[in-house]
Amino acid sequence: KVWPEFTRRCSTMAKEVFLLGGWRGGKSNSAAFITLLAVVRELIHSPGQHLVWVVGPEYPQAREEFNYLLRWSTKLMMVLGEASVPQQGPMRMVLGQAGFPGQVVVETKSASDPTSLGSVAPNIILAAEAGQFSEEARDWLSGRALEKNAQLIWSGTFENDEGKPQYQWFEEAAKLALRQPTPRQAVFQLP
Repeated sequence: KVWPEFTRRCSTMAKEVFLLGGWRGGKSNSAAFITLLAVVRELIHSPGQHLVWVVGPEYPQAREEFNYLLRWSTKLMMVLGEASVPQQGPMRMVLGQAGFPGQVVVETKSASDPTSLGSVAPNIILAAEAGQFSEEARDWLSGRALEKNAQLIWSGTFENDEGKPQYQWFEEAAKLALRQPTPRQAVFQLP
């Protein structure tokens, strides 16, 4: 059984999605599932190779979302060959399915060096712990999303129990989208 709210937020087709909530509120699970549905709904059916980024403030913060995608894709028999899942650093997997023309490369990225986010334009960007991204990283990701009209998922919390850097832009952008969402935005508040 699935909560109706989970179904509603995970089936969004908005181009900019804010997933807001507290610690262990289900943001990672929801963000990864939104990404998986977009991969299955759009990218696998489109010829060619497509790119998905899972971005964290550092590589370790992108692991949970990447691991959800890997686990679910493995169950759906979509992983082509081996997925690279080292203990640290970037991770990568290639998804596809027999009979469908699209192939999807999923890579983790680190926002610690924002200029590294300017390489190529992905089809989907999942930004995990977005409140810990600098304004420069935000700008690079927004620019990358514009090139291919990519879905950009900002997942994060306003809480700061661990003393990690928290950037004000995320809270301001999320609250503005909550009050006055554009037609391209969707905002979901989790526990």
